[in-house]
Amino acid sequence: MYVRELKAGEPENFFEIAQQHGNIFTTKEWVSIYGSNLMLMGLFTKKADKLLGGFCLYKDRKFGIPYLRTPPFTPHI
Repeated sequence: MYVRELKAGEPENFFEIAQQHGNIFTTKEWVSIYGSNLMLMGLFTKKADKLLGGFCLYKDRKFGIPYLRTPPFTPHI
């Protein structure tokens, strides 16, 4: 297995999985609040390159240094 940022077209698969197994913090509506600062990450199988699950990371800056974190007001992902 490996993790990478989702490419164009793959977020639909992410949201299908999230609808079945996720919570309010993985819905399309919640994720859209953060715009381009949010990165959708996917967990894929190495052999078939099949999306198994995913999570979100928020791009932020502190003292000019970029870092990734859980999106604001999102207790868990």
